Amino acid sequence: MQTNLELKSLTSIKSLFCMSHATCRFGNAFRFIALISAAFPLLGGCALKDIAPPKPDLPPAWQQQAENTEPTVDKWWGYFNDPALDQLVAKAVRNNTDRRLALARIDEARALTENARAQSFPVINGVAGIERSHSPANGNSRGGTNNQFNLGLDASWEPDLFGRIRANTQAARAEANATVADERGVSLALIGEMARQYTLYRLYQEQAALAADNTKAQEGVLRITEARYQQGVESNLELMRSRALLETTRAQIPLYQNLAQTAAYQIDYLTGENPGANMPKLQNKTAIPVIDRDVFMDVPAKIIARRPDIWAAEQRLLSAASLTQVATADLYPSVSISGLLGLTSLTPGNLLQADSKNWSVGGSLIAPLFNFGRIRSAIDASESRQEQALIAYEQTVLAALRDIETAAASYKKSKERFTSLRSAAEASAKAVAIARSQYGEGILSQLDVLSAEQTSYSAQESFAQASADMTQNFIALCKALALMPAGDAALN
Repeated sequence: MQTNLELKSLTSIKSLFCMSHATCRFGNAFRFIALISAAFPLLGGCALKDIAPPKPDLPPAWQQQAENTEPTVDKWWGYFNDPALDQLVAKAVRNNTDRRLALARIDEARALTENARAQSFPVINGVAGIERSHSPANGNSRGGTNNQFNLGLDASWEPDLFGRIRANTQAARAEANATVADERGVSLALIGEMARQYTLYRLYQEQAALAADNTKAQEGVLRITEARYQQGVESNLELMRSRALLETTRAQIPLYQNLAQTAAYQIDYLTGENPGANMPKLQNKTAIPVIDRDVFMDVPAKIIARRPDIWAAEQRLLSAASLTQVATADLYPSVSISGLLGLTSLTPGNLLQADSKNWSVGGSLIAPLFNFGRIRSAIDASESRQEQALIAYEQTVLAALRDIETAAASYKKSKERFTSLRSAAEASAKAVAIARSQYGEGILSQLDVLSAEQTSYSAQESFAQASADMTQNFIALCKALALMPAGDAALN
């Protein structure tokens, strides 16, 4: 059926260019091309082998399996119920330069795939030209100056006899798929980094406010200590201790403010904006985003299948295998067919006359005979690159398993630490209130109050850090599990 269609198509073309002659002088040439057209695709299809993706050796279950059986939503940052964070993530997905660069690379890879696929089709060019030449009168030659005008079509085609073009197209398509996976990886990392930097900003903001509150409290204690020192109740040593603690706490304020500013500038970079662009959204103090819930972990095979880095490694392995087939095809002959159909005349007026027709058709076959190992060494190099791609794929799978187990363990332990430090912060705050009350009644000394305050400040600071650590470990686990909406759903 395919051969009949191709013969009919070529017969139509032949009729078009015969210019109403009863017979076409180059009909045999068209029949020759038709036979080759029908036979070569069949040969080429038999030459190329299908490449199956690898099947990694995966564990049946996770070591750090969570107890929660409720699936975790792909848009996991919505659990924080923080509108500012939602807006920043959406803006980063739209404007981030790394993601825009990844999208541009997808366009490039897809264009290269189309370019590789186009190599399997004939190339037809329009030809028009004028030539003026002079030959000298020499011997029997009359010599003189002549003009020649040309108009026609030039065609060439390289049949894919042994699948080289198809394998090259398959390699380009796999590389394009890899760039799509790269973009998914960039988007996943971008969302995770935005959530992490936002958490750090709120942490430093909280720590700066905590240091400011403790500074005010210690200023009040210092005033009481100075008054008691003037009355001779407190020693100079107690006074100096109180002042040292106050200044140490006060010095933490600019430190945390600077760290918060650094995180804010990083947020601006992630959203593709100038420094300070997002400060109106950040300057209002809000709590550190905290989430205390288990993350559902599907079976390893399903999670590994959705990780973009593994998908990219798999596609690059398929690309390398296809390029090995391209190199192998150089061992076999290549055929090229070319033809010309046009008009030639010495004067423009006669160019469109029937007797101005000219045509040519021909073909060539090139087979490698002696290349002193060039083709074989190229095949060996390509096979080595394929082996490297396989090792890189296996390495990516192992790294993914490690990252998931590590993130799950870290999140689990950070929740335990969060719970303990929350209780410690609550207890130390009550201890400070009791110490200050008993100090005013003269029951406790200034040293007792300072010790309680220092303990409380450390406990509150540690609890704030534990809150941020738990959130960051939650973010890391969601990234490791490749939890992210498909497409641009993160903008909705």
